[in-house]
Parts: sequence; C-alpha cells; structure tokens
Amino acid sequence: MASPARSSYEQQDEELLLGGHLTADGVQAEQQPSRRVSSRVVLTAVGLIAAGASVALLRPSASSPADVPALALEQIQLKAEVTKVESGATEAKVQIDATEEVTKVEGGPTDVNAEPLAPKNKTTAVKDDAPATGSGSRSHPKKRKQLRIEGDLGALLTEHNIGKGASQAPPSTLECGLHAKSLFDSVMMHSGLDKELDASEKGAFGDRFIGEMDRACQVDPLFITREDGWLEGAKDAMEQQKPVMTKALAHNLNRAGLKWQAKMQDWMVHESKASFEARLGRTALPHDANATEAKSSGRQGGYLPQEFNSAENWPQCQREILQVHNQGICGSCWAFSCSQVLNARICIESDEGHKFDGEDAQVAPGYFASCAANRAHPGDGCSGGWEYFCYQYIDRPGTPGAVSETCSPYFGTGSGVNHFKVRSQAPACPTMCRDDYPRSLAQDGFKLPGVSGYQLLMPANRHAHELAKQAIYHSGPVNHGIYASAHFMGYAGGVYDHCTGMPANHAVVTYGWFEGGYLSKNSWGEDWGEDGLMRLADCIMTDFTIPGHFDGWNSHIPYPLAEVLG
Repeated sequence: MASPARSSYEQQDEELLLGGHLTADGVQAEQQPSRRVSSRVVLTAVGLIAAGASVALLRPSASSPADVPALALEQIQLKAEVTKVESGATEAKVQIDATEEVTKVEGGPTDVNAEPLAPKNKTTAVKDDAPATGSGSRSHPKKRKQLRIEGDLGALLTEHNIGKGASQAPPSTLECGLHAKSLFDSVMMHSGLDKELDASEKGAFGDRFIGEMDRACQVDPLFITREDGWLEGAKDAMEQQKPVMTKALAHNLNRAGLKWQAKMQDWMVHESKASFEARLGRTALPHDANATEAKSSGRQGGYLPQEFNSAENWPQCQREILQVHNQGICGSCWAFSCSQVLNARICIESDEGHKFDGEDAQVAPGYFASCAANRAHPGDGCSGGWEYFCYQYIDRPGTPGAVSETCSPYFGTGSGVNHFKVRSQAPACPTMCRDDYPRSLAQDGFKLPGVSGYQLLMPANRHAHELAKQAIYHSGPVNHGIYASAHFMGYAGGVYDHCTGMPANHAVVTYGWFEGGYLSKNSWGEDWGEDGLMRLADCIMTDFTIPGHFDGWNSHIPYPLAEVLG
C-alpha cells in the first residue's frame, strides 16, 4: 500500500527540523530562500532601518566623557508583519533582529563588535586551577533544533499518543513479537520519528526493539501480566534500543557550524544507545585512588613546543604509537588505553638490539580486562575500570605482570581489531597462554619496576595539562578520560569540542598536542573518527594518568617475542 501523502504542515515541520529538505536518496539539501518579497514589506523594513540609523547617530562618540551615560547595549528590532493583500495573496513575513553590542574600550574608539566589558566594581580573574582553554577550546555553533531521536523516546509511549490497544500487553507470550511490532509502528507514525529515519535505520531499530520485547516475554512470563509491566518495559526498550546516530542527525549537527564533522557510518546502523553505553568503561573513582590535583610548583616549567607528535618524535615506534584497536561492545576502554600507552612507552624505552616492535609487539588488553579489573585483581573488565589498575597489577607481587597479545588474545577470538556485534563479558583470568603458544604464562609475562608509581591528575586544570604535556614530551603517550556523549559516536573529523563539564565515562590515549587541543586515539577501530584517531579540544580532557617511570634495562621484557609456528 502506498504511503499517504504528507500534509503541507508535516512537510514544513520536517524541513524545519532537519534544517533542509530530504531528497529522494535521503540527502538533505539546503532550503532555498524565497526570491520574492513583497515591496510593502521591503519598504517597511527600509524605513525601520533608517530609523535605527538615526538612533545610532545620537550615540556618544568615543571621546565622550566617561560620566556621560552611554548605550552599552542596543537592540534594534526591525519587523515587517505579514499582511493580507486585497487580492488574497499572503505576503512573506520578514523579521530583522539587529543586535549591536556597543562597548567603550579604554584608550580607543567604541567597538561595535567587541565583547561586553565586565560591570564596574566586579573583578573577573582566571583562577590558577581553572581548566585550560585555548583557541580550540570551544566552538560557538549556530542554534540547533534537536531532533526527536535525541529526546527520551520512552516518554512517547503513553496511551494518549499510541492508543489504548497498542499500549496493552498481548494475551500470551506467543504474540509478544507481533504485538511489539504493532506498538513500534504506532510510535513511529504518531511521533513523526519515521521522518527522521531512513529505511535501514528504522528497520534495524525495529528489529532491536521487537527482539528486546520478545526476549523479555520469554525470560519472564509475568512480564505481560504485571500491571503496566508491558508498557514500562516498552518505554525502556524504546529508549535503550534507539539509534545513537542517524543520517539526519549527522546532517543536523554539520549544519550547526561546529568545529568537527559528524558522519553516519554504515556499521552504525546497528549501534543502539545501549551498545554505545556498553563501550564506555570508566567507572566511579575508587576511594583509594591516588588522585592528585595539580598545583603550581612556583618554578618555571620545562620547555614545551607549541605542537608535538610522539609518532614524529620517535619514528621508530610509530607503529606502536598510532596502531588502532577495537574493544568491541565491551567497557574495556580502560584496558585498551593502558595497554596502548605501554606499547608505545616500552618501544620508546627499548634499545635497538632488543626493539619492542612489530605486528605482535602488543601488550594484551584482554588479559588486563580479566585479571586487573577489580582494583588490580581479577574481575569483569567489560563492566569498566581505570587505567592505573593495569600498572598496579604489573608491579603487584604474585602476578606474571603484563603478557603479550600473542599469548593471551583478546577474549580468545583474535586481536582487538575485531568488531564484535554483541556485548561481551570478560572471561575468567587465564592461567596459561593459548594452546599453540610455545611459552608458558610465567615465561611470557614481564614486570616493569616502577610503573605502579602512577600520577592521576584530576581535575584537568592548567597545571595538569602542563604536567601531562611534559610527560608526553619526555616519555611518550599518556592515558586520559573524556565524557563521550551520544554525538561522539558520529565524530568523523575536525576538533571535537562538545565540552559538558561531566565526569569521564570513557578512557582513551593522547600522544601529542596542538594549539588548543590534543592528538588522541580511540579504541573503536579504524572505521571510526579520523581512521581511529581524533583531535580533541583542551576542554574535553577530564583527567590524565601518567604511568610510573620504568626503563628497559631494569625491566624484564621477553626479547625477542615468541615465534608462533603454523
């Protein structure tokens, strides 16, 4: 059956929502401004502009005495109201809001475009512990109208919105799937969400929602008999299984004039809010964490260049510094962050005769996820952790220390570059290397004496930024936290500066900096971001973890790495 034609109101609503209109292939084009404006409207606007200009002539000049009252801020609103001509045609509505900020600049002329000065008798100062800012700290995007998909979709599931029949539970568990589909279709139609999703996005969303509701029915037979159980479950499933990124959302973000670009990658069609949040593995800070608020030492800091890239400074370790992994749908970002920092720093510390370099020169993140997740003791690393857990585990007596990826592959399924479609759970801490590996776990493991003397700098104030940069400059990459909002999933390039002030929920690695931001890398594979890498504004950083110093001579790294035959 053909879809019913949309009303002019629905078409207008869609175009305003997306900031453009959808073409047949789903690409949204800019709206073309109307070429015809009523002459009556133009004359009215011109008259108002002239009146505004007359007001401007009455302003005090730059040489006016300071005690002469002046207009610190003028708002000239020029409006032309819509009118109905006798012929019956409706003229276009034109509204011009001209806001001018006029400030008196000491020792100079009045600057219309200057920032407003602070009120008298009030002092504005930057505190020593204020977060660092720079030219890349924040963008000033255009005002953006949020899409429906960004709101709480569970709130849409009311009897008023979807009808009494759709809100009621099915009579038996055998009909859960069909009833869930009917409910989903009703929500799409009544909420207007179908205007924001293309066929593949809507189909994948529907499959996830229906599957979640059907599983709930099979696992819990009382799911459909408890009062409001069906509807409450549907609200939760609708919100948790919604897409975290869509083509329309990426387009909407890109139109806002941000310093970064968003893109809906093909693989993201299966990425839900639930799976996105499962990737975010920073937990609440443990009470015994050695967190330090960086303060000024009173001495001049060491030399730091304006820009720095570890991969360029240590080209012999470029592979270890820039190699991108994929943690899958598991909150093991902290384990990947610490293992990638170790890969780079071990390579930098190793000598030419025993270089820690090559495809298999990788510390195993999965081993840490299984063996160090509970404050340097075994636990489920997919439920989150902190990078310093790894460093404590390596130095803790009774452990083999770090092991190689070839000994203990990421959850037994190969290297961490694989992308997993389902949420993982870390297996039990292994007691041996994989079956075909020629070394025992004790032979493959190695200690890094001193690495547990980490520094956790929190918050990321200006002194923390300086200490982190000094650490990168002298010894290589460090760990850091960020708060990753849903928009972060769509990051495809530019300087990401969606700064929220929220505590970190994700752990990544920084290997250098530029003016106003950092060079960092994620652990979501090469199909994300800038080939797995990213540029982050200063204000994105929430904390830094600098591993304790170790050197190759005092460490016991197994050189060369074991050769796996076959």
